[in-house]
Amino acid sequence: MRLTERRALRAGDFYALIPPRDDIHRVRTTSSETSVSIHLLTNDTGCVWRHAYDPDSGAARPFRSGYVNVACADDDAPGG
Repeated sequence: MRLTERRALRAGDFYALIPPRDDIHRVRTTSSETSVSIHLLTNDTGCVWRHAYDPDSGAARPFRSGYVNVACADDDAPGG
């Protein structure tokens, strides 16, 4: 794996993140001050199976965030 892009943002900055399939990305605060990050999503991310990646072990594990206010349409096993 290799880093392909890094962005340092200032207050008020924004960008569109349209990741390709199998993308790995991270958003984090690098300041000691509290920050707010707003993500506008175009799918029902609470019910979509995704993967969390552990850079130390190289392992990926399936997860569904569950941040929804209604039941997910299915209870299928993780598919990716």
